[in-house]
Parts: sequence; C-alpha cells; structure tokens
Amino acid sequence: MDRGSYCFLFFLWLCLSIGTILFIRSAEKAGQQHQKNAPFFIKEYLAGKKSSQLKDLDFHIPSPQAYDLLFQVMERPSVVPVELRENLEYYRRIIKYMPDMAEAYSLLAFCDYYQGDIKGSINNYLKAIKLRPENFWNYYDLAVIFWKNGARDAARQIMARALRTDAKTTLMNIYSSKIYRDILWMSAHKDYDPLKELQNAYHIAASFVQSPTGAKETVLDPQAKVRIF
Repeated sequence: MDRGSYCFLFFLWLCLSIGTILFIRSAEKAGQQHQKNAPFFIKEYLAGKKSSQLKDLDFHIPSPQAYDLLFQVMERPSVVPVELRENLEYYRRIIKYMPDMAEAYSLLAFCDYYQGDIKGSINNYLKAIKLRPENFWNYYDLAVIFWKNGARDAARQIMARALRTDAKTTLMNIYSSKIYRDILWMSAHKDYDPLKELQNAYHIAASFVQSPTGAKETVLDPQAKVRIF
C-alpha cells in the first residue's frame, strides 16, 4: 500500500473518530434533557445505572456492624463509637467517585454531625439539598441542627420548607438508592419502617412550624433528632 493510501485511511479514521465523539456528546446532552422529564420507570433505570457504578466500591463497603452504628448514634447520641469513621470514609469515597450523589452527602452530613463537626454537617446537608431539593430529611435534619445550636428562626424557616416537599418523592429516593437500601437490608434493624418514621417526622415538623412565633414559646419536639431517614 502506497503512502497516499495510508494518508487516506488515516484521514478516514480521523473523521470517523471525530464524528463518533461529537455524536456521543450530543447524545449525552439529549439524554440529560430527556432525563429531567423522564417517566418513573426510566428514572429507575438511570438510578440502576448509577447503582452499578457503586459496585466498583464494594470492596470498601462498611460491615453490617458499621451500619448498626448509624442507628446506635441516633438512639444514644452521647455515645459515639470511633468505628463510625468507617461509614464516614465510605461516603467520602462515594462522593469522590460520584460527586452528584445527594444521598452520600446526606449520610456524610449525618456522620459529621455525630462526630461533632457541625460546620461540616451543615455544609454537606446544603450540598445534598442543592442536588436533591425535594428530599424531606435534608431540610428536617438541617432544621434540627440549627435549633440545637440556637438559630431558632432559621430552624423554623427550614422546617417550613421541609413541609413543602413531597413524601412520596422522599420515599422513592430512599428505596431507589443503593446506599440507603444497604442500610436497611444489612443492619440488624429489620423492623425500621421509613414510611412510619417519615410520617412521624412530618407531624413533628408541622407542630413546630405552627407553634407560636415567640422565641420562648416555639418548641421543637424532644423526639426530634438528626436522623438517617
């Protein structure tokens, strides 16, 4: 084959490569646009694709005992085991690979809070809200943190925003997320009912927001605490 033929083949290969790259990019943009208005079963498929990416992190996955610690610190916040760092590092690792996964920020914020990093917890809840603005728990937990740190007016406003979220969407977020399902299935708390917990939290939020506006009269239910979901 002469030099001219080689040049022609190289030129043809270059054109095909550039064309393929441009096609993929245009398809990605179109896919992102369609995803915004996709029906439920399409969103489930896309969520499944994201879940498959998490398989790359399976060798880092916390032990079932580590998941139990998440419930333990909710029940006994005064006793935070050192082993909770295993969960914290796991969620940081997920964010490193998938920085758009809102639930990883939520769980990192939860761990930050019980490790005493209030500023880090608030920042991560805000990131989770930006990525997934219709998840009730992000607002609820953020409001509880503000309340417990003396910012009562801000807590009330954030809790009011929590009440404007859709409970069905929040539940769908929980059950469609691999890292939330791992917590439900791998921990010893098999009787934990996300629906019941969500209903109770909506009731607490409504009572708080509808209470009198005076600082001394506005009281957050003692049961309110920063939760996983």
